[in-house]
Amino acid sequence: MRTFGLVAMTLSMVAIISVAPAAEDVDVSGKWSGTWSTARASGPCTLELDQKGRDLTGDVHIANRPISPTSYTAAVKGSVKGRGGALIWTPPAQGVTQYTVHYEFTLSEDGTLTGTGKGARGIDATLTLKRSQ
Repeated sequence: MRTFGLVAMTLSMVAIISVAPAAEDVDVSGKWSGTWSTARASGPCTLELDQKGRDLTGDVHIANRPISPTSYTAAVKGSVKGRGGALIWTPPAQGVTQYTVHYEFTLSEDGTLTGTGKGARGIDATLTLKRSQ
């Protein structure tokens, strides 16, 4: 009898989990503007994204960097899942080894897209962007 109770409880939990609605993927397509920042520097950032399903493509523009090049535009790829996702791009790296930056982002209820990741030389960096009109 005890085994039957455990089996029934387990099946009930599986049924509840399987019918719970999945979080809808956010739409982050369009133009975004705001800032990038590290512990030592910050500057303006713009992002333009096209979204097809969960896939993202577009361009990012970073300015006022304390290293060369002081500003750049690079192609972006990424993906969306639920209220967040990931962005990656490879900045132009003159005179140094090429590197790729990776950001994990979330879209908050107030419409702010916040990304955290590693910038140049592995430094922790944050993107804080709002949709442009």
